[in-house]
Amino acid sequence: MDYFSSQTRSNYDQVETLQEVRNHLVLIRTLLQMGRYQQASEAYSHQLSYALLFNLEADNEILPLLKPLFPKDWDTIPDDFGIGSSKKSHLLNDVAIALRALGQNDQALTALNAKILIDLQNQDWNELSTGLNNIFNVIANQNRLAKETNIHRLNIDLALYGCKSEDYIFITRFEHFSQLSLIGKWEEAEAMWQLIDSMDRKSLPRHLYRPGDAEREYAYFLFYQGKLQEQHLTHAEQLAKDGKNRTTVRYLHFLRGEWHLEQGHWGSAARSFREAVRMIHEVGLKDEEAEAFLALAKFHLRRLSSPQDTAEQLANADYVANRPLAELWLAIANKNNNDEQAEKYALEQAKKHALAAYEWAWADGEPYVYRYGLNKARDLLERLNTPIPDLPPYDPAKDEELKLPWEDEVNAVVEELKAKAEAKKAKEQNKD
Repeated sequence: MDYFSSQTRSNYDQVETLQEVRNHLVLIRTLLQMGRYQQASEAYSHQLSYALLFNLEADNEILPLLKPLFPKDWDTIPDDFGIGSSKKSHLLNDVAIALRALGQNDQALTALNAKILIDLQNQDWNELSTGLNNIFNVIANQNRLAKETNIHRLNIDLALYGCKSEDYIFITRFEHFSQLSLIGKWEEAEAMWQLIDSMDRKSLPRHLYRPGDAEREYAYFLFYQGKLQEQHLTHAEQLAKDGKNRTTVRYLHFLRGEWHLEQGHWGSAARSFREAVRMIHEVGLKDEEAEAFLALAKFHLRRLSSPQDTAEQLANADYVANRPLAELWLAIANKNNNDEQAEKYALEQAKKHALAAYEWAWADGEPYVYRYGLNKARDLLERLNTPIPDLPPYDPAKDEELKLPWEDEVNAVVEELKAKAEAKKAKEQNKD
């Protein structure tokens, strides 16, 4: 233990390989095997966790590493382990991020619920805001856009009236910009972008923000509107690479692939998706959507050896990327127009996946829809001569039925903080 303690580094910002953090991981595992849970939790420093999460996307390493601290469920660290509540909050946050990356959204939500309850008890509004920021992604994976939007707005008020730093105001506005972009509120999103782009983000702490994230989301914003240019992608990618922000580099390869597909540049699209798939496989994870888009690009390049078998495999994956899969089946049908039975089967599959893509993009119903995805799915259905489904609009009652265990308390806290801030402001104005 003494040997590996002496071999650990003090700064992990520039880490690029798992080997560089090996000694620190061995130290933590040794402490856990010895039953020194409190020391192990302290050895799992913020700097190390940021390197694992953001530099390396080592989600597959985090869960087995920390599992001894969670002997029963991912939302409970036994009190007799001697770990303080603030450290528990940090550990729950990291576990939730890793669980979400592995597609275990329900467990991730449970861990984040536990974290948020701790933050409320500690009255740590900065950590509470971090928890709310991370819960957005989990809720988005569950396709609950309305709930996600409402929590974004709540978190902006929490940052304005409760957090101790301008950093949190930037982050909550940035996350809200991304949400407005997704649901297609372009004018509101543009106004929010102008606001956040004028704020300093170079000095933001790494646990809140990684270089290139804002530029990545702005590139998506432009892409959804058909305004994206190569310079936007190049700029964002360079910032992310310099900042060792692996996740954003990977997302940008994916976005560049989609952008090239829209232009019919199959070779460029295939190269971009191939890199996105390589990067996700390198860390032991999957991106079925990137794989489906890669198959589509390869089909158009006549480099997909067994198109129907590939499409069937993609349709049986854990996560089915319906929109690119519908495009692939449609392309297969067009190729098989001399084989009536094969063409008919491919068209049936294309319609099935196009309908599923439309229903997913509909999410909670207007106005809480994935605007770009919905438009693309509608276009697919029109090309397939398939009626557009008549789906119900947003029903606020459903949000009440699926209320999160901390929602009422967080709302009450924000209202109280807001009232105190406004009373203080009024008192100062009266003095003047």
